[in-house]
This record gives sequence, structure tokens and C-alpha cells, in this order.
Amino acid sequence: MSRYGFNVGNVEIVVGWDNPTQTFFGTTEAAGEVVVDTMIGMGQFNVQDIRVLECMIGFNIPDDIRKTLLNDRASAPSPTPLQTRMGEIFKPLLEGEK
Repeated sequence: MSRYGFNVGNVEIVVGWDNPTQTFFGTTEAAGEVVVDTMIGMGQFNVQDIRVLECMIGFNIPDDIRKTLLNDRASAPSPTPLQTRMGEIFKPLLEGEK
């Protein structure tokens, strides 16, 4: 799992790639309170996931961190059979949210 933090004003943002769940994740915290805690991806390997993550956390991810996240995903081990199956299970659920 990778984890990168940055601040925008008084908001602390943490984003990363979690290979076991095959997801990007993001958390925003303001004044010590978690405002957003989300994950996106579950087996979907589309560069747009980063854009969706940015929309969900409400902030643009700095270019250097965005590139690192994409590299983390690209250099991650191939999904295991279980990860692939979980992606198949979750994909219809995620498509239903669009």
C-alpha cells in the first residue's frame, strides 16, 4: 500500500494505492475531523479513477503525487485470482452507481 499526504490550506489530504483491494483511496481531514474517507477502483484499471478520486475528495492531487500513484498501480503485482474475482463481483455494483 502506498500513502501520500499533502495540504490545501487547513485541509490535510491523504491518497494512495492499496494493492490487496486494487483501489485508490483518499481521506480529507479538516480541524481534526475526517470529512471524506473513500476508495475507488476495485479491479477497474482506468486512469480516470484518479480523476474520480479527485472529485470524491474535492481536491486536485498534485502532479508528482498523481504520477507516483499511477506508477504504484502500474508496478503492482498482478491481481491474484481472488482479487480478480472480487473485482468481477464489485464491478456490476460500481457500474450501477454511475
